[in-house]
Amino acid sequence: MIVLGTVFVVWVLASHRLTASQLPDFAVVAATAYGMIFVAALGGYGLIELPRWFWRSGDAAGTLRRLQFQAPEAENAAYEAR
Repeated sequence: MIVLGTVFVVWVLASHRLTASQLPDFAVVAATAYGMIFVAALGGYGLIELPRWFWRSGDAAGTLRRLQFQAPEAENAAYEAR
């Protein structure tokens, strides 16, 4: 990703579409765009799943029920792996 960004900046500078004095402004715009794409792509999952994980991990009885439900499957997998 860094290599691609560096190649793009060199290409824009070489094509005289961007001067060296405009480079810091371009860096701010590029970083903001990257951050917005990152939030849109991964934030939707993280903004929902992370609080859900905290909520579920705080419920000891629910965690015990989930582990008891998963235990037979894990035991079968371990038995078949032998």
